[in-house]
Amino acid sequence: MGKKQVFLYTGTEIDVEWDERLCIHIGECGNSKGELFIAGRDPWCQPDLSPLSEVKDIVERCPSRLLIFTRRQPSNSFGGVITAQSSD
Repeated sequence: MGKKQVFLYTGTEIDVEWDERLCIHIGECGNSKGELFIAGRDPWCQPDLSPLSEVKDIVERCPSRLLIFTRRQPSNSFGGVITAQSSD
């Protein structure tokens, strides 16, 4: 089996997905200020370390559109988490 190419970084309120297969590696994510993406850290993306607005802003700046954020909604009556993906 090949190397993993699509990565999901789960946070409490927001998840970030990155598709490495088509990434053009401009570095908009890694060069951003804050704690969302830190090169050399494992995992390098940690959504809980940044405010929701910052996560959304950094993900939306990705020129190849291979970063996706999914906002997690409050738990439903059955205890599950409902997710809503950005439609931008």
